[in-house]
Amino acid sequence: LDILSKAYFDQMSLVALKPIRTENEVAVSREKGEVIAISQRYKTKIREPGQKQHLQVITLANNGRSVAERAKLSGAPDGRTAKIATSSRRDVLRVITVGREDPTSAEAQKLDLILGTLCNNTTITSSPYFCTIFKTGVAVFAPSTRMLASSDQFTERELNPSQRRAVDAILSNSPKTSCVVIHGPPGTGKTTVIAAAAMAGFRSDPKRTIWLVAQSNVAVKNIAEKLATLGFLQFKILVSHDFHYDWHEHLYEPIKRNLIRSDDFKQDDLAMSRDLQGSRVILCTISMLSSNRIGAIIRVVPVDTLVVDEASQIEVGSYLHPLHRYAKSLKKMVFIGDDKQLPPFGDNEIKGLESIFEKPHLRSNAVFLNTQYRMPIPLGKFISKNVYGNKLKSVHDIGTPCCLFVNTVGIEEKQGHSWINKGEAATVCRLAKLLQRRNRAFKVITPYDSQRGLLQKALKDSGLEWENKCFNVDSFQGNEEDYIIVSVVRTNNLGFLNDARRMNVMLTRCKKGMFICSSRGFLDGPAKSTLVGKLAREVGDAGWTTAQRVLNGDLSFLA
Repeated sequence: LDILSKAYFDQMSLVALKPIRTENEVAVSREKGEVIAISQRYKTKIREPGQKQHLQVITLANNGRSVAERAKLSGAPDGRTAKIATSSRRDVLRVITVGREDPTSAEAQKLDLILGTLCNNTTITSSPYFCTIFKTGVAVFAPSTRMLASSDQFTERELNPSQRRAVDAILSNSPKTSCVVIHGPPGTGKTTVIAAAAMAGFRSDPKRTIWLVAQSNVAVKNIAEKLATLGFLQFKILVSHDFHYDWHEHLYEPIKRNLIRSDDFKQDDLAMSRDLQGSRVILCTISMLSSNRIGAIIRVVPVDTLVVDEASQIEVGSYLHPLHRYAKSLKKMVFIGDDKQLPPFGDNEIKGLESIFEKPHLRSNAVFLNTQYRMPIPLGKFISKNVYGNKLKSVHDIGTPCCLFVNTVGIEEKQGHSWINKGEAATVCRLAKLLQRRNRAFKVITPYDSQRGLLQKALKDSGLEWENKCFNVDSFQGNEEDYIIVSVVRTNNLGFLNDARRMNVMLTRCKKGMFICSSRGFLDGPAKSTLVGKLAREVGDAGWTTAQRVLNGDLSFLA
């Protein structure tokens, strides 16, 4: 009862965190009396309103004042495009969705399962995986009949000893390893481990099926790209039509032959089997595991081994419905993540929200990936010392200083529930211009979404590359780039800088170099105890420059 009541409380608390008012970022025009709204950002795109939602348009009246009026969609949105019917012909300034969205399929299934368990209609509490995760008793796993497999069957790339231990744990048939936790800090090859295990498992056992899932579509795509890079193409990636169509097709171009979109899912097993083309490795988001539309897919490719990436970002209650739905076929669960990076959504607001990594009996036996290959050695050593207790080794071609702080004149300004810093935005543009001129691959990240929007607009207005360039920290975990420009934003109060997990993500994305725009007085003063403040102290005077010197083309370590 304690477990179920907590799962219910956590779920309802997460629902309460959903916004009751969403500013839809759109470009608006009129056509034959209808408002044509083109969504500019997937996160805030116009969707069909839920049962407790409605659209509101802000129009400009003749007296110059803005007027709010209720509006309706003229049919379902088509990708980015939505047609809106309004009662007036005034110019539309803004479009707003009012009310909370309906529960997702995964959320509804979880709540139904909790209710069914309380009514004694389900047997999930007898699942050995339920017993293992929630420590409710002795877990009894059925003996494995699968053929033996090991990391030796992965020959495409040499694995380091810790990666090999992780792959062998994933492939092991021992009941003691039916539930495996792997702790992978930034750049340690978590995706390589997943790919190696999938490929070795596929080769060793013609009946083994492997499902690779993650919280985000981007993380799933990254796994698919790693498989393709290693020459393994016997997989299918399941993607929702909503995410793919008119928004993210370009992301899947290299693996489009392996993609099955949700509007192409078949309900007939034979027809679905033809589309799957014998693939026994399936990739999707964890929420899709609860979709009613994948019935034929799971009959053709049962969920045998379930590997969960980004597990440190997934609240443990999210596993309840998959554990119940796949109880008969599930033989192995693997959780891969890093509890020093982003926590589950809502962690700051909901006391006691847990991921697998907050379960001490599982966390204590985690396989630790101990070598990072992404960051230049000085940055890798700093992160190892300040985040991972000096347990993380670095292997990299760059052993010289790679971080340059830019002392920026700017102040933090409140914007809605977020923050911006116009001075930092101007400096970021200067850096971006210099990097673009030198054909250096770069991305811009910041802790605040309002600053992300300001940075994107600044790049666009300056005639610089701006699409797929600016990100907030929460959307960039799992990604990397040669050069990273960081906009810290805050100059008085710490805000997100106090969040060590987010700061760890922010400072561990670069492969060659990083530029951090901030106030030196702030980082040497109020923020000196934060991770970014410690990095500023680590690089010393030699690691600082001014915005004016950047304007003059001084990028220090950048050749």
